[in-house]
Amino acid sequence: LINLKGLNLSNNQIPAIPEGINQLEKLRKLNISNNLLTAFPDSTLALKNLEEFSISNNKIPAIPEDITKLTKLRKLNISFNQFTTFPMHILQIASLEKLTVSEREIDTMPGDKTFLEKLATLNTTFGKKLTIEIFREPKFIKILSARRIERGGVSYKPLEIPENAFKKLTINGYLLLGENGIKTLKPGIFQGFTANGLSLENNKIETLQPKTFQGLTVNKLILATNQIKIIQPEAFQGAKVKGDLDLSEQTQWGIYQLVIKPKAFQGLILGGNLDLSFTENIIIEPGAFEGILASPESKLILEDTLLSKEQIKAAQKEFEQAKVKK
Repeated sequence: LINLKGLNLSNNQIPAIPEGINQLEKLRKLNISNNLLTAFPDSTLALKNLEEFSISNNKIPAIPEDITKLTKLRKLNISFNQFTTFPMHILQIASLEKLTVSEREIDTMPGDKTFLEKLATLNTTFGKKLTIEIFREPKFIKILSARRIERGGVSYKPLEIPENAFKKLTINGYLLLGENGIKTLKPGIFQGFTANGLSLENNKIETLQPKTFQGLTVNKLILATNQIKIIQPEAFQGAKVKGDLDLSEQTQWGIYQLVIKPKAFQGLILGGNLDLSFTENIIIEPGAFEGILASPESKLILEDTLLSKEQIKAAQKEFEQAKVKK
């Protein structure tokens, strides 16, 4: 057995790992999921050639920091255990390419920007593309949340997103950054970021600068309920939104005025609708939609604004014409 490269002990209802597993020095794949383990099996830390490791669906409360000694580990599944704190040291494993977690682990992530800083360090230092796969329990929304919850409710101290936090990062779920008091988004901050959805709603974003979303690929992008006053030319240049882009509710009660500059959506690949509804004071300057790469089915939604019917028709006509020109 000393030459064994793969071992599957899943679905056996065992409370502990058999003795001697640490002698399997050539083992590359180990699956001990769906058992009755109540502690992390420290003997597995001797498996220096381990590349794929699953401990999902057990009752493990914590993962030792020494897991970082598994320097060849590429895939790790820790979903559905009993962690009280997300094991941040996992992100120090330089070889890690795929981390699988569940809603339970997501709920125990730190309540500040620590997680994002770790991702920034990981992606900058090692230059790899890390995939975080989120297993969903029934009736749960598919979300990875960086929301900062403190005693007494949500903290509105602005969340500062590190420059390379999302570089080359892939999330098979949603990244929720809502209610973090975010005021600015640095151009290119989402370069190489891929996810099912990205939500930045309920922040305090005032300006979308040129190339803010360059390199972003998501199924849905939500920027609703911010304080956006101006969308600069080429703000969405190089972004790919396969579904809807939600920019609704920017100027509630007429407090602010949203100005969309010419070529604001130039270079945006859009598969769904562009929603600008419930933004009362809005000025769509001529040429705002020039260069947008929208699908034939995409629509411009302008419900509940102070625009006249003629202005709405003119904006929608320009949007349709821009689609044709692509």
